[in-house]
Amino acid sequence: MEQETIYVPPTQRAIDHAILNSVGMAVAMGVIGLRLSVRHFGIGIGWDDGLMVVGFVVAAGFFGIVSSWITLGMGYNLDPNSPLYLTLMNNLPSIYKGLLVAQVLYVTSLTAMKLSVLMFYLRIFTVRILQIATKVFIGGIICWGVAFILYMLLVCRPIEANWIFTMTPTNCGDQIAMYTSLIALNMITDFFIMVFPLYTIWNLQMRTAEKLALTISFCLGFTVIALGAVRLHALYDLALAANLTGTVEQTVFLATMELWFNSLALSIPTLRPLYRQLREKWSGSNIDRSGANSYMPNTSDPLSRRSKRKGAFTDATATYLEMDDCESLKDKSGADDSVVGHFPQVDDASSEKNLTNNPDKIKVTTRWTVSHNS
Repeated sequence: MEQETIYVPPTQRAIDHAILNSVGMAVAMGVIGLRLSVRHFGIGIGWDDGLMVVGFVVAAGFFGIVSSWITLGMGYNLDPNSPLYLTLMNNLPSIYKGLLVAQVLYVTSLTAMKLSVLMFYLRIFTVRILQIATKVFIGGIICWGVAFILYMLLVCRPIEANWIFTMTPTNCGDQIAMYTSLIALNMITDFFIMVFPLYTIWNLQMRTAEKLALTISFCLGFTVIALGAVRLHALYDLALAANLTGTVEQTVFLATMELWFNSLALSIPTLRPLYRQLREKWSGSNIDRSGANSYMPNTSDPLSRRSKRKGAFTDATATYLEMDDCESLKDKSGADDSVVGHFPQVDDASSEKNLTNNPDKIKVTTRWTVSHNS
């Protein structure tokens, strides 16, 4: 019969970590909410948005489990001379059970978030070879996630050996080696996912400042890689059998923060339509933008969300909507941008060319003579 857990006063450090993670969760939730709003009023919500929501919800479940350990003794050393030793030993089976579930949720959340950004790449890449490479990458991430989930569930046989210490015989693998390989491969895949779109970004027809801003937004993933590096170092202090309650706190804190930073790094690049609308509003520009580039929907525009549902939406249009910085879907040569790999041309001259070069419009003289009457 399972023993009931006994309440242990939380340590101040555990409380501080819980507060920081709560703030991170709130910020991530706000950014994802903005992402869904931008997509809803723009090109429409897609698979990438749904997978990000799944990843966030699963991450919230992970945070809920590890937060419950605060009142079970997380932060206290498992010292036989401590007055809390018997209480901590009583609570250990519950912590180990939660650890098994939390591991599965952690990998599931990471997998969903990685698939989310790869599905986003399928929206913005129009070149066939890049789409094929992205699909191969998607298959690799799915295999990565499934393999580690199975590894975590089967590392101890029978599975009850994860939390019943007296069970014999048992056959448990090296869990620290499992965590190390998980974190290392996670960092490697994050790096490739992060740099994958950079070549495409720098070959788009847009201003250099816009390219730089997009590059920075995609490279926010370096924060996740940095957290992974710190977690690798923290694993050397993790004692799963000898002192779990005293050594697991930093590891789960960093793992939770990694999930929040991951969701932020993968969602911020999708907010560019909102940024453009705010930039135009603040600059007071009178340029007549196409409804396709606007954050608010234009129901009369063929690129609106309503028309998208009728089949007027293309992958090239998605590239234009989310990555490119252009005035219209056709350049001056009349080329159709629905052709894969074609991007509209940027006209930085804006209103002056529109007024002076169009024979059907009122012409404005741009050469002026200044005279002085004595």
